[in-house]
Formats: sequence, C-alpha cells, structure tokens
Amino acid sequence: MRNLNEDTITQAVLARHAEMPMFDLAASLGAPTALKDIGMPEGQLDWCAEIATQNAYANPRPIEKAAIRALLEDAYHGKRP
Repeated sequence: MRNLNEDTITQAVLARHAEMPMFDLAASLGAPTALKDIGMPEGQLDWCAEIATQNAYANPRPIEKAAIRALLEDAYHGKRP
C-alpha cells in the first residue's frame, strides 16, 4: 500500500501532464512520434488510407480518403496534431 506522500506525488505528476496533449507527452518521454520512426514505409500511406475508407465506422466527420491520407502523411513525418 502506498503512503499519502507517494499518492500526493503521483497526483501532482498526473495533474502536471493532464492538459498536455498525448503527442507532447510521448515526445517528452522520448517515445517515437512519427510513423517512419516505428518502421512504417512511406509507400504504404495510400494503401492505409484506402483500407481506412473501405472499413468505415461511426464517426462524427465524414470518412474521406484525401483527409485520411493527409492525416497519415502528417503522422508519418511526426507533425504535431
């Protein structure tokens, strides 16, 4: 069981990062932030966009191949969302 001091420290750390976007948190921890950094071939971006549009799911925004392709391009290069 943790003592109050450890819980207080944990809560303080969580509070400091609560408003930090996940991208920033990953970058601050040294985690990869680009698809290319985890081995995604750039030549597969069109194929991935095609798959995403073929497997539609409930989404508040229309699922459009060009928009998904642009999102993947940004993610491939590690562009902050």
